[in-house]
Amino acid sequence: IQGITGGGSVLTSPSLSMDGKKVAFVESLTGNPAHFHVLAWRSGDGKASNLQSVTTPKVITTFSSTAPVATGTTGVATDLVLGTTTDTLSSPFVDFEHDVAYVGNDTGTLYRIKDVFCTVDSACSGGTPPAPSIDTTWGTSGAVSVCSGKLSGAVRDSVTGNIFVGCSDGKLYGFN
Repeated sequence: IQGITGGGSVLTSPSLSMDGKKVAFVESLTGNPAHFHVLAWRSGDGKASNLQSVTTPKVITTFSSTAPVATGTTGVATDLVLGTTTDTLSSPFVDFEHDVAYVGNDTGTLYRIKDVFCTVDSACSGGTPPAPSIDTTWGTSGAVSVCSGKLSGAVRDSVTGNIFVGCSDGKLYGFN
């Protein structure tokens, strides 16, 4: 998946949907903003018929404007640019109960993304289910400035609703 021209790398861990049909991850490349993707893969992509040789991977450079669903001969993905800088440490943390993800970047900004796997929003059952997007009802236009360093992967405490995230300044931050 190449949301960044020429393609970036997946430097952090992905997150699978509960049914295993989609994967959320962040594509990064130095000097470029991070891109959040959700991929609905098609069974058999990148697999040789004899299961003994490696095939050329499928490259996706055209993205869906709705929730991805694998169809036809290839997987389908979405692309969401996160701010203006890369992400080298922050894996997406998916809160499955609310279908939101938290992803930080290398300048200390934490984003909340809604409709990650499109399982909660009533619009997801409509004819054009929404693609993941920044949740502008959270923080300042969907982002919270946490620190001036690189953020680790955030977590949400399901009991208190508090968000916790580490920063490369050596501190752990928590907020509601």
